[in-house]
Amino acid sequence: MVFLRFLNFSMVVVGIVLYIVNSYSSIPDPTPQYGCVTDAYPPQEKYKLPWFKVDLDADPRHRWDEIITTYQEPINDIVEQLVHLVSIFDPNGTILKIVDDMMPALVLKFPKEYREEIEGIADASGVKLGRIVVYNIFYELFSVCTSIVAENGQTGEHFHARNLDFGLFMGWDMQNHTWTVSQILRRMEFNVEFIKDGAPLFNMSSFAGYVGTLNGVKGGKYSISLNERFVLEGGFVGLYEWIVKHEDLYFPTWLARDILTETHTYDEALNTLQTRAILAPCYYIVSGIEHNQGHLITRGLNESLYPLQLNAEEGRWYLLETNYDHWKKPFFLDNRRTPGEKCMNESSYDTISKSHIFNVLSSDPVLNQLTVFTTLMDPQTGQMESYRQFCPTCYIW
Repeated sequence: MVFLRFLNFSMVVVGIVLYIVNSYSSIPDPTPQYGCVTDAYPPQEKYKLPWFKVDLDADPRHRWDEIITTYQEPINDIVEQLVHLVSIFDPNGTILKIVDDMMPALVLKFPKEYREEIEGIADASGVKLGRIVVYNIFYELFSVCTSIVAENGQTGEHFHARNLDFGLFMGWDMQNHTWTVSQILRRMEFNVEFIKDGAPLFNMSSFAGYVGTLNGVKGGKYSISLNERFVLEGGFVGLYEWIVKHEDLYFPTWLARDILTETHTYDEALNTLQTRAILAPCYYIVSGIEHNQGHLITRGLNESLYPLQLNAEEGRWYLLETNYDHWKKPFFLDNRRTPGEKCMNESSYDTISKSHIFNVLSSDPVLNQLTVFTTLMDPQTGQMESYRQFCPTCYIW
C-alpha cells in the first residue's frame, strides 16, 4: 500500500509538471539562435561504443554475464546514485526498504525470459534484485530522445538515427559540468549483436544491466527506436495499472525487443507496435527499406494516435521526433524539434546522408548535456554505429 501511495504521489507531481507544460502551449516559440554543425561526422574512434554478443539460445540467467562483469563498477555506481537521490527525499529509508523488500515480487509478473535475465544480472552484479528491477523500469519512464528517419531519393537508401538523452534532474556533477546519471551512463554504454541458432538476428545499443531495446535494427528488414512521450496519462499510470490489475500491459522496450526477435517484416512490426497494449506512452519510430517505409507511431496505453508516414511525393522525406506529439507545439523550454528540422532542411531528399543526419544530431540543442550517445542504423544492411556524446557547452537539456 505504501508503494502504491508513492506511485500516486509521483503521478501527481508528473501531472503538475505536465499541466505547466500544457499551459505554455499557446506562447510563441522563441526564434532559434543555434547553428547547424557541419563537421561532426565522423567522430574520433575513441568515442565508438564497444561491441558484445548475446546468444539467445544460452541460459537467460547467464546471457549477460560478460557484459555485467565488464561494467560491474558503473552498474553499482548508478544504482548508488539512484539510492542517494531517493534518500534526499526519504531520509528514513522507507522507499528504499520497499524497493528492497517488495520490488523483487514484481519479477514474478515479468515474462519468464526477462525475469530470468534480470535475476541473472542481479546475481552477476551483486546488486539487490529489487534495485535492478527499478533500474530497468526507469528507462521505461524517463528517457528524453530525438529520432530521425529519412529516405534518399537518388539511392533509395533509408537512414535511421537517434540521440539518447537521460539523467534530467538526477544530480549535477559540478566538476564535469553534466548531469551525474548521464555521466555514469557514458561509462556503461555498448552495442550488442543478438545471436540465435548460430546466426546474427539484430543489433541494438544499450546500457549494462538493462534488458529492453531502446533502438535496434534487423538487417534487410527494418529498424526501431523508442522515445518517451510526455502526457498526463504517463508511465506511472500504466505501471500502477500493471501492478494492481492489468497483467496484459507490456513494457514498451520489451515489445521492441520481442518484435526484433520474432517479427520478420516491416508491416508486421508496424501492426504490433500500433496495437499491443503497453504500460507507458511512447513514440515508436520505424524505418523499412522500401520507398516511403518510415513511420512515427504515437502511442497511448491502448491506442495509436495520428500515425505519420514518410511521403516524399508530399515533401515529407524525413520524420523527426523528440518527445512531443507531432500535431502540437513542443514545450517552449525544450524545443529541439524546430532547430532539428532547420538543420535537416539544409539537406534535401536527393542529398540526405548519414553524415548529415549525424551532424544534425550533434547540433545544439538537439545535442545537449543529457545526450549520452548517438546511434546510426542502416536497415538495409543491419549495420549500426554508436558514439558516446558529451557537450558541456550545449544547452542544459
